[in-house]
Amino acid sequence: MRRQALGGEVIEVETGAPVDARSLPAVEGVLSVRQQAPRQLLFVVSDAGSATPQINDAIEQVGGTVDSSREYRPTFDEIFAALVTAHAERGQGAAPPTGELAQAVARPR
Repeated sequence: MRRQALGGEVIEVETGAPVDARSLPAVEGVLSVRQQAPRQLLFVVSDAGSATPQINDAIEQVGGTVDSSREYRPTFDEIFAALVTAHAERGQGAAPPTGELAQAVARPR
């Protein structure tokens, strides 16, 4: 259900200094990237285990350092909100949404 709601698995990365998500090179298996804060990025990936080292390498390629990374586990409330939003958007004739993570986790925790 989490994968359906968020579009994949989610990795939360905190960097040592600000990193612009738009400057990162393409990484295989990364479906989307969201800049949460200057030093915090959320990656939606097809497989967190294989994507994490590649994401870390991509951040280092642009001169950044990774302070921490972890798989993000949304609450059931966040999952429910993402599924309801996706359902409502499809009901209004919108294309099936991708990356509902942006809506589900954009709210401050």
